[in-house]
Amino acid sequence: MADIAKYQQGISKFNSSYAKEAIKEPVNFWGLAGFAVAAAYTQSWIPLLIALIFEIAYLFIVPNLPAYRQLVNRREKERLFALNKANRERLIKTFTPREREAVEYLKWQKDKIQENYFKFTGSRELPNNLTSLHQR
Repeated sequence: MADIAKYQQGISKFNSSYAKEAIKEPVNFWGLAGFAVAAAYTQSWIPLLIALIFEIAYLFIVPNLPAYRQLVNRREKERLFALNKANRERLIKTFTPREREAVEYLKWQKDKIQENYFKFTGSRELPNNLTSLHQR
């Protein structure tokens, strides 16, 4: 009974979004294309069968790798950050010229503060309270 619960927990842990991302990977696409070319060249269905077996193994192994999950999460975080930045810039363009100038001045001032922080502390990265300034 405990084995069944453990197995169900493992299945529920498998997130389909990671599998969808794994299918979209260029490595997966070019691997399948290579098998399709091999099948066309040999005029046999055996390379397609091998490709199916490898694809199933790929879809069970790769999405469950912690490194791949971190890669997908990092890509999603970067995408959301870029979207947030684009939305912010679009919003700033709707401001009046005076408001835009004020925003640009504050952005310049923030950059100077960060530049001076790096120069005087010798640090390579900003602390959390300074990194979150642009998110407010």
